[in-house]
Amino acid sequence: MTTPAFDWSGVSAWYGGWATGHFATCLSAWTASDRPLGYAQQAVQSTSRPADLLAAVTDAGPGTAWTVKSEWRAGTDEYLLAVAGAMDSPDAVIQIYSDQGDNSLSFAALAASYADAEFVIDQFTQHVEGVDPAGDNGVAVRFWAMGVMGPISYSRRIEASDWTDVRGNYSLEVRDQLEALMGMRNGPDSGRLMLLHGPPGSGKSNLIRALGVAWADWCDVAYIVDPDEFFGTASYMIDVMLGAQDDRWRVIIVEDADELISANAKTQSGQGTSRLLNLADGLVGQGLRVLVCVTTNEPVEALHPAMIRPGRCFANLYVGTLSGAEANGWRESHGLAVGDANVDASLAELYAELRGHRDVAVIASAARREWEARGGRSVLHPGGEPVVKFEQFVTVP
Repeated sequence: MTTPAFDWSGVSAWYGGWATGHFATCLSAWTASDRPLGYAQQAVQSTSRPADLLAAVTDAGPGTAWTVKSEWRAGTDEYLLAVAGAMDSPDAVIQIYSDQGDNSLSFAALAASYADAEFVIDQFTQHVEGVDPAGDNGVAVRFWAMGVMGPISYSRRIEASDWTDVRGNYSLEVRDQLEALMGMRNGPDSGRLMLLHGPPGSGKSNLIRALGVAWADWCDVAYIVDPDEFFGTASYMIDVMLGAQDDRWRVIIVEDADELISANAKTQSGQGTSRLLNLADGLVGQGLRVLVCVTTNEPVEALHPAMIRPGRCFANLYVGTLSGAEANGWRESHGLAVGDANVDASLAELYAELRGHRDVAVIASAARREWEARGGRSVLHPGGEPVVKFEQFVTVP
């Protein structure tokens, strides 16, 4: 059977939005040619220009030869579409769109598989310049979500602090364990699940960002925006897991995963919970350099026993509040007046005080104590509807 030639008839001097026009035509032509399809896209903050990136990839040495199929520039917008291999039967297609007005740079690629498409994008992103929205201590995070044509990802550098700058935000009871975690220089020998549990506002998200900084030399960070979709779609999971570079680990972040790891998780989430267990300790997890970090506000006794059994979790940490004495030490180090030494405080409450929002700190403290009084479960209105999430009272930087 002869493979139909690639139809470029819809690709001409076209100007338009992201994921339409030229690239949509390429996608249709690729699908019509009955060849295996892999699609990936990524966005970064950068001052690099598409033509310069193509030149950098070409000058990097022997490798894929690219031919420009379409290119235009209008105002601060620049666009380039290039083909690898024969024009009538390309090995890969790369689209690069740049808006110099806000220093945004977007990539989309077609190839024979998702891993190949992501590799194509990586060839270009390693040459981007001018990426510094988060400062020296920023951490690169790839955010994943299910798109119309399959999983999509966008890479951003977000603000994050070095562990030495934030260690005082955490109780002495857990600090030694966190020190050991931050000091890891390779993946664990057994277990792939890291569980962070504790009351709302205790700094779990802040801790993850510091972990990204500490592990930057050997581990990439992937954040799952839609956990239900991720664990409910096998192809989505495979794309994220197999997208990691062979010589690096990848930690997958899943926040507020109460439905996946609670005692009745299999009743609520079914296949999603089973897939999380397999990723943490099954054949899938043990065969890949992939870690899963799950956060929850549920107390440990409310978690599914299978989640916390020995050998599955390489780290199972309770991230709690600071004692009254520790909270006062924090206040003094930040130039605040001390409070009642008999009253503990969450990190969210302390930062609310630091910003001069003591009324918010009082509300947050009341909400947390209500949460604790109900055994660490969600607080409900009399009618059964959940109240505003605790984290919406105050955000920990």
